[in-house]
Amino acid sequence: MLKESEINSYLLSFDNTFSELSEKGKVILYKVKKNDNESLFAVVYHESDPVRISLRCDEILAKRLRETYETVMTGVNLNRKEWNTIVCTGQLSGDQIFDLIRLSYQLTVSL
Repeated sequence: MLKESEINSYLLSFDNTFSELSEKGKVILYKVKKNDNESLFAVVYHESDPVRISLRCDEILAKRLRETYETVMTGVNLNRKEWNTIVCTGQLSGDQIFDLIRLSYQLTVSL
């Protein structure tokens, strides 16, 4: 199972990314800067056990993942078609989660 620190390091490895802790300190928002804009591409639920992360996703893939894995659900407080929340229990491998993080970043940058 992935640790929050591993996910945080990977999220911050992408160009022009930064993180900020929410006002209540319960989530860490990961954003990418494009020109003068900031766009959200990931949300990590700080100190959750197991780790939970919400990611932007292609609508068709998002639906397929929710149908296939019980640990993948619609994004919490996000666009339900384009965002998934993943509970990192090991049902999806670390490589699969990193691939979904990369996809979320790429989709966000291309907006």
